[in-house]
Amino acid sequence: MSKDVALAAISSPLIFAMGDVMAQRMETTRCQNEKEEGERLEFKAASLNLERTMVVGSQGLLLNGLMLPVFYRGLDHWFGDTTKQANWRMGVAKKILATQVVYMPVSTALFLLVTPLLEVLVGTAGRRGGWGAVSSSPSSPSSSISSPRSSPSSSPTPSSSSSSSPLSSQIEGQTETTWRGSLETGLEKGLADLRGGFWHCYLTSWWFWPISDAINFRLIPLSYRPLWDSVIDIVWTSFMSDAAHPASASEEQKSGQQNERTAAEAVRKGLPDDSRTATARPSQSEGGSAIPWPLWESWQDPNGRPSFWIRLFQYVQKVRTDTK
Repeated sequence: MSKDVALAAISSPLIFAMGDVMAQRMETTRCQNEKEEGERLEFKAASLNLERTMVVGSQGLLLNGLMLPVFYRGLDHWFGDTTKQANWRMGVAKKILATQVVYMPVSTALFLLVTPLLEVLVGTAGRRGGWGAVSSSPSSPSSSISSPRSSPSSSPTPSSSSSSSPLSSQIEGQTETTWRGSLETGLEKGLADLRGGFWHCYLTSWWFWPISDAINFRLIPLSYRPLWDSVIDIVWTSFMSDAAHPASASEEQKSGQQNERTAAEAVRKGLPDDSRTATARPSQSEGGSAIPWPLWESWQDPNGRPSFWIRLFQYVQKVRTDTK
């Protein structure tokens, strides 16, 4: 394994995971700012969505650990090593343009599409008996199958042995159905995130990455270029993870509370049942959203929240205030 691939494969998953943790902390900070006065929402390690962090880290291995080193080698093959060229400006400009036109759309689409899919599949694996998510209920199929093992003194009856094969076939069929349903659900979520967030993320990359790429292609040797990108990716992955998770659990809870308040208000005012839905605030996805252009025109993301960069600034301010 070459040096650039080895460094990228080791650092990228860790950096991407750090970016996702940062995104989750920002979500907690924003929810805390929106809570009523007197309430406090603390970010604790137990509240961290480890499945989400693990999936985002695996995306780092795929995108920056495997794809990016190969792409950078191709750029040096076609445009030369710009760290050693006398007339380097044109070569750097060509590499930046190639990165934005070729690599960035592919990596953005893969992240938005694959992240929800992997999260659904990882969650299904955990519920099927993976890492601590196995149900201990006595009525679950797994506990009913393992009950003969837990009581060695009891001998299996002919009826139980004769029914074990149909039971195992039924469980296998349910497992296959569960995985198929999870795959379909993950693909639906991924396609929805791809449609709703691709242009927002891709157009944002045009003002975020070119300066970093100019430094990378001019000053950083080939073996360390993916590592440089991984460092910058702490912020970028927070942005991408935020875009790939437009509806966090806290937002869903807040939406449910808002719907309850709306329904209660409708009952208090004596509105008919069909009028209650009319009082609810329509979702952003129903009417669509305009393609956001540079930062000064994207004060809200496609999901109606303040821009990620505004929330990042608010988060940094809060961290500085808390540390004083």
